Amino acid sequence: MSTKPLCGGRSGLLALVCLLLPAAPGFAVAEERAAVIEEITVTARKRKEPLQQTPVAVTALTGESLERVFATDITDLHVRAPNVIVSDISGFSSSAAVFIRGIGNADIDSTVDPPVAIFIDGIYIPRPANNSLDLFDVEQIEILRGAQGTLFGRNTTGGAIHYRTKRPTGEFGARGSVTVGEYGRRDIRMAAEAPIVEDKLAAKIAIFSQEYDGYFKNTFTGTSGNRATKDQGGTDSLTIRPTILFTPTDTFDLTIIGEYIRERSEPTPQVPVGEPTQLVPIFYGEPQYERGEDVRTISYNVPGYINNDIWGITVEANWDVWGGTLTSVSNYRETDSLMNGEVDNSAAPAFEILRDEPHDQISTELRFAKDLTEDLNLITGFYYFERDYFLRRDTFIDVVNSGNIAHINAITGQEHTNLAFFAQVDYNLTDRLRFTLGGRYTKEEKDFYATLFSAFPNLSQQYDLDEDWSNFGPKVGVDYQFSDNGMVYASYSKGFKSGGFNGRSGTPFAFGPFDEEKVDAYEIGLKADWLDKRLRTNVALFWNDYKGLQRTIIDFQLDSKLDLFPKLVAQMLMTASEHSILAWKDAQSDYDLLAGELSGVDEVARIVDLVCEERGLLRRS
Repeated sequence: MSTKPLCGGRSGLLALVCLLLPAAPGFAVAEERAAVIEEITVTARKRKEPLQQTPVAVTALTGESLERVFATDITDLHVRAPNVIVSDISGFSSSAAVFIRGIGNADIDSTVDPPVAIFIDGIYIPRPANNSLDLFDVEQIEILRGAQGTLFGRNTTGGAIHYRTKRPTGEFGARGSVTVGEYGRRDIRMAAEAPIVEDKLAAKIAIFSQEYDGYFKNTFTGTSGNRATKDQGGTDSLTIRPTILFTPTDTFDLTIIGEYIRERSEPTPQVPVGEPTQLVPIFYGEPQYERGEDVRTISYNVPGYINNDIWGITVEANWDVWGGTLTSVSNYRETDSLMNGEVDNSAAPAFEILRDEPHDQISTELRFAKDLTEDLNLITGFYYFERDYFLRRDTFIDVVNSGNIAHINAITGQEHTNLAFFAQVDYNLTDRLRFTLGGRYTKEEKDFYATLFSAFPNLSQQYDLDEDWSNFGPKVGVDYQFSDNGMVYASYSKGFKSGGFNGRSGTPFAFGPFDEEKVDAYEIGLKADWLDKRLRTNVALFWNDYKGLQRTIIDFQLDSKLDLFPKLVAQMLMTASEHSILAWKDAQSDYDLLAGELSGVDEVARIVDLVCEERGLLRRS
């Protein structure tokens, strides 16, 4: 597989978002005579301020509103916010692909940084794997649309999603719920809290257990050790989140949040959709299905499993000092992931995979917020992030039904560090007019190593590569409060997504590095409440100009130049000389993985042909 960015090209995304929000679940009834929209406080700019006075396109969802619609994980968010789509990554039921304003990532590989960042209690979650987070005991979720580079940093060219879990209140309390449904669904939610030292130390614990048998039936009984018809696609997960809040004085608080996740689930089954001239139907006689056909009974020789063990600890401290607030947020998180699954999606022993991927990360952010004068406030700080991951992939192939299953494997790993400094000031030119100026400097380094696929045990050459990138991203904005319930704003910012390496390359030349992705983001917006706060209209018009747009293309190469088995699949992040994306999106949009020209298979094939021709490679006709 080979990888490169779509660099040198230009892409724009023009969209109009209009939210009409009458009183609905998630909004409170203030008086019996009239329902009004609830006032929500957000931290979209790393400080608390009312949602309707925040000059950012943001949707805020309270924990209570999420519980009322029985939202269980991040994939339930896209129906609650415009220009957002969230779904499981194909074959990886605990991993989410997040797209905001048509920009996102559906690749499971950890070397591909997502352009939509996910944060939990201020901590960046870098891996697309295992990021389908549960929504129990969440205080609030904020979905920020558009580039958020100044305050949230790298890999937010599309936007960001920020979770904030509930903190101890210092009082005795307990709550819980049990959900029982079809296909063996059993959800148990529990939370309890208590004061330990009155007004000084409090603790709470939240537990969420989810079990689900799956609604597919696997009928495969073809080999010894396999069983009769069984439910397939099930989930078995447990999340435990203990929290301690220490408030020794009125000017200092310390919060310690633990995290433990144990998952023993199965990949969501898929069925093959294609022509009967493909390899598996030809050599094994396995059926192919029509697109859109409702198939609930399958025959998998490899039922598969997804085993994840995650633990972490987050420490947040806030200290009122020097006339402002000094905040420190630090985290360590460790993940062990083991996945076994089908690729041919049939009873044939044609293509089976095993992925073993441990990962650990550490990060810290120190920031200071202060009102320098009555009209001028500042937020500034630095951020450090480090992660290390290792991936071993074992593949078992017999696509031509030879009776001999080829066992090939490869390893990939990467050490990654990121250091950033940022600052943003807001100045009130008048009581209603405010000016914003900010910037962030980022320095990144990646040390990458990998082997190509080879027969097990793999004794082939290990390739060691390294690269670094730096970037300065400014932000300029202005907003005007034209009434007590209405605001207009305009902003420009530059987003940055680092370059990297292709962890699934099938050829040495395709490891990379590929270049960074940048976006010039322009936005104007309106936020207003009408009819005594019973109607809300939040409108955003935006234009995103991307340079170095990174996209993944999978190209199956079966010619002799690529040595069939060791390099069966070549993945290329292609370079296009000119590429434009121009589309209207609104709250009801039906998204493709890519907006515009690149969503078409013919366009993908055309770009692949061009690059293969440039590199002297032969493509299968």
